[in-house]
Amino acid sequence: MVSKLKRLVAMGVLLALFALGTAQAIASTIELSFMFPSTGSRAELYRELVDEFESEHPEISINMVPHTWSTLVNFTEEVVVLSAADVMPDVIITPFQGVNMFGKQGLLYDLTPLLERDAANTKPDDILPPALEANTIEERTYGIPVGIESVWVTYNPNVFDEAGLGAPDTLVEAGTWDFDALRELAIRTTTRHSDGTVDRYGMVFPAALEMLPAWLWGMGGDMYDADTNRIVLDQEGAVDGLAFLSAMLHEDLTTGIGWGPGPHGVALNALAAQSRVALNPWWHGIATEYPNWGASYMPDQVPFPAGPVSVRTTAIRATEAGNAAINR
Repeated sequence: MVSKLKRLVAMGVLLALFALGTAQAIASTIELSFMFPSTGSRAELYRELVDEFESEHPEISINMVPHTWSTLVNFTEEVVVLSAADVMPDVIITPFQGVNMFGKQGLLYDLTPLLERDAANTKPDDILPPALEANTIEERTYGIPVGIESVWVTYNPNVFDEAGLGAPDTLVEAGTWDFDALRELAIRTTTRHSDGTVDRYGMVFPAALEMLPAWLWGMGGDMYDADTNRIVLDQEGAVDGLAFLSAMLHEDLTTGIGWGPGPHGVALNALAAQSRVALNPWWHGIATEYPNWGASYMPDQVPFPAGPVSVRTTAIRATEAGNAAINR
């Protein structure tokens, strides 16, 4: 599994580095800077890839610029400031939203002619089409996918053992893992202080718009109608999906919003470290962060539950490598 992940990430990062290197004038040594997330499971992988790349291409020197991720808003502000100051790194790792925002602002290099020229070696047709489309604005490509994540449910197995409950994996095996089962487990694993405030949350989900469709699809709804270019949150299936989440938040009082605003906002990293969250529907890569947060246990994972209308409930997102547009 690690070797497959490494090949996937390597393909995107190396394509970005090659694209930028070939776009520059020939020199005795080409110096590039690479901004990457300095925390999480992939940080060391990026370092290993750069070492391998420099070993195979001694004419190219990579200056690694570690970046501590906090929020998309903070990351966006940092990139804009670096670009305005003409010091943005040559290659950056960014969520897919970043490619769309930065590409439209002219902050990223148009890779289209380079990918077309080097198609025999870079093989862009081998990239999952939706992931590549997420990097394309008006038929111009501004980023290369380096990873794809899907929505799964991460859970603390110790919570279910202590409560004498069957963990979600047993429900998956029994074919009964659905929205109602998740809600019931969230209710039964929530614990409260004597004043009624939550001690352990049955569920924490992220304050991330790209996570919302998974809940709507299960109810037969959607956020957006591509045929009419309309937001359709007012239609029946979407309303049902929002109502389901609202009930868990406001009626059951079992659910927190990870790093979200308002009274339901909670710090998932702190709760996970203290074994104070049972279920965590999030991108599947979140499980690798638990040890970094100080959790003394290894979480387990199951697929996102089936909805009452549709089992199509798993969203995906891509992480990208983009090239800076400055000085090119």
